[in-house]
Amino acid sequence: MVTKVKLLDSAVAIPSAATATTQSASDNSTKLATTAYVTTALANLSDSAPSTLNTLNELAAALGDDANFSTTVTNSIAAKLPLAGGTMSGALNMGSQNITNANRLTLADGITDTGQAGSATVFNESGSTADFRIESDSNTHMFFLDAGQNSVGINQSQPSSSYALDVGGQIRSSGNAPALNLREDDSSNQHWQIGSYAGAFAVRDVTGSSYPLTIDSSGRLLAGTSSAGARAAHTLARTGSFAAEVIQQQTSAGASVLGLTYDGAAPNNTSDYFIYAKDTAGIKHLVRANGDGYFAGDVGIGTSSPTEKLHVEGSVVIDAFNAGNETGIFFREGFSSSNKYNHSILAYDHNGSSSDGISINAYDGVSFCTGSNSRQERMRITGDGSVGIGTTSPTNTFHVNSGDANNVARFESTDTEARIQLKDSTGTAYIASRNDLRFGNDTTTERMRLTQAGKLGIGATTVNALLHLNGDGDAIRVESTNSGAGGA
Repeated sequence: MVTKVKLLDSAVAIPSAATATTQSASDNSTKLATTAYVTTALANLSDSAPSTLNTLNELAAALGDDANFSTTVTNSIAAKLPLAGGTMSGALNMGSQNITNANRLTLADGITDTGQAGSATVFNESGSTADFRIESDSNTHMFFLDAGQNSVGINQSQPSSSYALDVGGQIRSSGNAPALNLREDDSSNQHWQIGSYAGAFAVRDVTGSSYPLTIDSSGRLLAGTSSAGARAAHTLARTGSFAAEVIQQQTSAGASVLGLTYDGAAPNNTSDYFIYAKDTAGIKHLVRANGDGYFAGDVGIGTSSPTEKLHVEGSVVIDAFNAGNETGIFFREGFSSSNKYNHSILAYDHNGSSSDGISINAYDGVSFCTGSNSRQERMRITGDGSVGIGTTSPTNTFHVNSGDANNVARFESTDTEARIQLKDSTGTAYIASRNDLRFGNDTTTERMRLTQAGKLGIGATTVNALLHLNGDGDAIRVESTNSGAGGA
C-alpha cells in the first residue's frame, strides 16, 4: 500500500543522499529523473561518438561554429558538378591529374596543350583500333587517322593501308625553296629533297650536296647537273662519267631492258651514243645516234610476230637507184666496200647515164629454181660464165639438156622468119626458118635452102628438084686426097 504525502511547500529540499527510482529511457513524464537516468540519456544522445565530438562545443567547432551551417552546405553543394553531368560555369583545372575512361569528348572550341619540354599528347595509347577524325565545314574526313589500317588520310574517308599518308587532292608547299624531305633510317642516313629551287624543280641529294635531277624553267630535264650549259638546246642534258647509262630501266639485277648510254671518250662522236636493250645474256638490240643499229632477234615490219631475222608484210623499197651505182643488197659481211661483186644484188649503170640496171653477182654462180617446197633447179650460170639449162654442170658456154624430151629448144618469132645468127671473128652466118630451113653466110645473103618438101637448093631460092644447084662455077665437085683405091 502506497501512502501519498502532499507537500504543502514547493521549496522543500531533498536530501543529497536521497534516492529514487530510475525511470526507463522511454519515460517522457514529469517524474523525477535520477542521475542514472540523466547519464543514460546523455550517453544515448552522443551514441558512442568519439571523445572529440561528444560535446556540443566540439560539434560546433567541427561545424566551423557556423550558426548557418545548413545554408552554407547547401550553397556549397549547389556549386559542385553532379555525377549525372551538367554545365561548367568556369575553367576546369585538373592540375597534374589525368582524365581517364572518357567515352566521348565534345568540344565547342579548340584544344590547347601547353605541355612541358619532352611531353607528348597521346591518342589511342592502349593500342585499340579507335579512329581519329577531324571534320571541316563540308568534309567529314578532312583529317582521318584510320587506326585499323595504320594510315592517315587527308580528304580521304578510307585511306589505303598501302600508304602511311593517303591524300585525296593537291598538296601545297610554299616559302623559300619548299620541298618534300625523304630521309633513310638505316646506317646510310641518306637525305633527299624534292622541291623547288631557284625557279627549277629538282631532286636534291642533301647528304651529297648535289642536284642529280633538275627540270629547269624552260622544261629541260637535266641529269647530273643543275645548268644546261652548252646543252641549252637539248630537252635532256647530262654531264658526268660518259661510260655509263644515262637512262636505265631494270627488271632485276643485271637484267636491264632499256637504256640510253654513252660509251665513248669524245662528246661529239655520235657513234658512241646509243639506245639499247639487253638481258643477262647481253645486248639484244641497240640503235646508235649515227643511224647504225643492231638486233639480236627477229625484226618485224608490218607484223608483230616476225618469224625470221627480217619479216616484212607489204611492199619493200630498196632505193639503190638514188643511193648511187653499186649499192644494193650484200650477202656477205665486209664486202660492201670492196669485193662488191662477190655476193650481192646491186643497182648498176650499164649505159653510163644512170644506175637503173641490176647486177646479180655470185662468186660460185647463180641458179634459178621453180617448184614448190623443194629446190628444183632449172638453170644455172656458173662462176666461169657457162649457162646450163637442165644441167648443173654445163660443159659449154650454153648447154641445154632436155632430159628424155626430144625437143631440146624452140626459137620463135612473130614475124615471117626466125633466125639464129652465128658469129666469130671472121664474120657472121645464120640459120633461118620460114616454114623451111635456110642458111646464109652473112646477115642477109641466103646460100642454101631445105624446103618443106625435102628439096635441097644451093644457090637457088626456088628449088625445083631434090637437089638443085645453081651458080657460075663448078656445079658439083667431088675430091679426094686418097690416091689409091677408094679415091674419087
